[in-house]
Amino acid sequence: MLIVSEGEVAQGVREQMSAEGFSNFDLMPFQPMSQYPQVMGTGDVAILEESTGQFSVPSKVLSYLCAQRPILMAAPADNPTSRMVTEAEAGLVVGPRDKSAFLQAARTLKSDDDLRAELASNGRELAERAFNPSAIADRFERLIAQISAGQA
Repeated sequence: MLIVSEGEVAQGVREQMSAEGFSNFDLMPFQPMSQYPQVMGTGDVAILEESTGQFSVPSKVLSYLCAQRPILMAAPADNPTSRMVTEAEAGLVVGPRDKSAFLQAARTLKSDDDLRAELASNGRELAERAFNPSAIADRFERLIAQISAGQA
C-alpha cells in the first residue's frame, strides 16, 4: 500500500500501521504536481478517509475519477461526494469510523478484479460526463442568460 502524506497525519499513519503490525505499506511525502499522474497510476484503489465531513467535497475526487481508480470512501452517507460515488457506482462508501465496514470493503476490492475495473470505468465515465469543461461552460452560459432575462 502506498500512502502519500506528510506531517502529523503521516506520523499518525506510521504509528497506527506499526501498532497494527502492518508492514506492507510505503509512506511517501507529498510529490510535485509533475509527478501526480505517476503517483495516481501506482494504486489499484483511491481512498478518501474519515476527515471527509458531511458537507465537504474533496478536490482530489475528480483526480481519482480521471485516473480511473475505484474509490473507497469513509464518509457520511448524506455527503454530496458519497452520494455521487454511490449513484455513479464509482466506488464503495462506508460510514466514517466504521473500521469493520472499511476493512470489509477493502477486502472486497482487493479480491474482485472485475468489480474494481467496473467501478473505475464508471468513475472515469462520470468524470468525462459531469466534469467536462465545455459542458460546464455551456451550463454557466445558460444560467447567466436566464439570470439576465430574469428567469432564475
